[in-house]
Amino acid sequence: MASVWARVQVGSVERVVEVTEDAKLMPVPFFAAVARELGAPSEGLKLTYLDDEGDWCRLITTADMEDAMAMVPAMNPPLLHIRVKVPGGHASVAPADVKLESKEEVVPAVARVAAARQARAERNEAVRKVVDAAVEALDDSWSGTLKFVLNGNPVEIVNPDPKLLLVDYIRNTQLLRGTKKGCGEGGCGACTVLLTWTDAS
Repeated sequence: MASVWARVQVGSVERVVEVTEDAKLMPVPFFAAVARELGAPSEGLKLTYLDDEGDWCRLITTADMEDAMAMVPAMNPPLLHIRVKVPGGHASVAPADVKLESKEEVVPAVARVAAARQARAERNEAVRKVVDAAVEALDDSWSGTLKFVLNGNPVEIVNPDPKLLLVDYIRNTQLLRGTKKGCGEGGCGACTVLLTWTDAS
């Protein structure tokens, strides 16, 4: 599955982070931890995400996160936009040892994500063309009819059940009870039959 990236914004500070599996299952603790690194307090945070109509929607549950993830393909650039509101409406001053990504640092990250997405799309298109060409080259003369000779008598089965065992067909359909079903896995040899090729003429 392709990586999803999120732009987390706390006040005027933002950071681009990769959305992990933990974030998908527990979005509030994940994005709250990112927000704290950007200077937000530990409690009272409210998370929202930007939808494809430009509205900010609450982000609390896993279902909210699924809705937010569904917005990513419609975004330009394709990022999940998360806004963290702190008590009082403003982020606290970030600690001195926390690096804050500036706009100049975020824009190249967004460009890298967009470039990676484009590269994946081109790779997927190339694979699709190879598969399509292979399918077109296949011989379509296959048949849904199974033909063979059983004890000298020609047999023709149209669209046989792929789960049907030869031993079951011999015993239950042809009523030839000499062939036994022992282990059902071909290990004991009770179902052994002689297979030969007939003259095509």
